[in-house]
Amino acid sequence: MKRAPLAALPMLLMAACHQSPSAPAEAPSGTPSPEAAAAEAVTAQPAKGLAIMDGRLVLPMMAGHPGAAYFTLANPADATPVAITSVAIAGAKSAEMHETKGGEMAPLPRAEVAPGASLAFAPGGRHVMVFGLPDTVKAGDTVDITLTTDKGATIAGKLKAEPMGGGDMDHMKM
Repeated sequence: MKRAPLAALPMLLMAACHQSPSAPAEAPSGTPSPEAAAAEAVTAQPAKGLAIMDGRLVLPMMAGHPGAAYFTLANPADATPVAITSVAIAGAKSAEMHETKGGEMAPLPRAEVAPGASLAFAPGGRHVMVFGLPDTVKAGDTVDITLTTDKGATIAGKLKAEPMGGGDMDHMKM
């Protein structure tokens, strides 16, 4: 993936990771396809105590471009360390964890959260790129997200869809 400065992040979200809706990203050797990962997530055991909080899905400005998912993953104090290795978004063709560091974005193969800690997926840091969202997903909708750990356990949560640029603007006076 081409690296870009932080100032180009909005364009990068819209264009650099763009994939044709009819051609999802090829999975690296040994990595299951999005369809296989989604089927695996359905049969995997749920991870106990882990929670996805404050989930939101920022919709792409234009059809065919990627969206982004943000959330916080909380791991209870009495739990064991957890490593997230894949993510699936209901209805999307694929989803990939990425991280922005030093103004550059790159794929994130795993994200670890210690017991008693939380891990934020937020703009400008760790986030999930969402490819191939159906046009039927609109602002205000709720979409399922499933995280899968390196041990095969799953963590299910909800994302509230919002338009790129900020969601509900009723609080603003014009």
